[in-house]
Amino acid sequence: MNMENNLTEALDTRRRLIVLLAMVYHLPESKTMSIKGTVKRAPLFHPYSRRFHLVLLLACGFCCTTFMRMHFAITMTCMVNSTAVSLMEEEMFYPEHFNKTLMDNLIEQSHEADSERQCERRAEDGHTIVVDYGGTLVWSHQMQNLIFSGTFWGALLVVGPSTLIYHRCSPRLLLFAAVGVYIISTAVTPPLAVQAGATAVFMARVFMGFGEGFVIPSINAIIANWFPIDEKSTVLALYTAGNQFAGAVGNPLAAGFCASSFGWPAVFYFIACIGIIWCLLWIFSSSDQPRKCSRMSDKERAYLTSKVVHRPNRANKASSVPYARMLLSAPFLAQMFCIWV
Repeated sequence: MNMENNLTEALDTRRRLIVLLAMVYHLPESKTMSIKGTVKRAPLFHPYSRRFHLVLLLACGFCCTTFMRMHFAITMTCMVNSTAVSLMEEEMFYPEHFNKTLMDNLIEQSHEADSERQCERRAEDGHTIVVDYGGTLVWSHQMQNLIFSGTFWGALLVVGPSTLIYHRCSPRLLLFAAVGVYIISTAVTPPLAVQAGATAVFMARVFMGFGEGFVIPSINAIIANWFPIDEKSTVLALYTAGNQFAGAVGNPLAAGFCASSFGWPAVFYFIACIGIIWCLLWIFSSSDQPRKCSRMSDKERAYLTSKVVHRPNRANKASSVPYARMLLSAPFLAQMFCIWV
């Protein structure tokens, strides 16, 4: 008899707790419990699952940022006159001697070489004739490598600040701003390349790196707020698939634009427009936490309320992150060894 009374009291206490949660989050009590008194599981892979919609948005956003960063490896071959660069680096001419007439002659040579449909051939005197795609920019290989490294330098500069800022700001807005930085850097690259030169393009790539430093922390914060522990590995695999999709689809797409009548600037403008569309979808259909989402079933809301730990804003709380132990830990050192060696 005492055991039955204790069980009844425990169930009543559990029911009162769930009713209290329903009052706080404005949930109908009937939706927070199943017949047996436990919260029903809301499937992740469902057409009406807000979590599924969110992870698709994250994958698309990650694909856009990856494409904006990596397509330069393909587009650079269309931007630069490789014949002129080859001649310059063979010291046949000096950079100060590149006037308009000489550039026109070099471009004409590159077009003649392109008609051979070969990657490389030798002239009668033994010099290499490099086939290009009609580019007009004369950037040395050293400058090209520096431009490629710009995003990494920018991301390196904001690694420290990003870990402090994303705890104190909305991760949804931070991701929106980070992708906005990508879009601006991408859209201004064609006019900067033609009018301002390689140094300006390098600075634009560094600016893009500032956005890159906030993308991963923001996405991780959103995943922590939205997904139960047993779903996080699945979500990570899904959203990082955007990286592979960007490489599989983006590189052929960039090559197609370069070979078309639109030319290499179309690559930058196209992906910038795609990024703008993603930003509009993101800002109007996402939220930092499930309780702030207005488009969600009561079943899924109750499930996330019971499974996801709410992490409040820590702007007014002192941080006690054990940085020394983290930096000296074996897993961190092993990861650094794999990356740098």
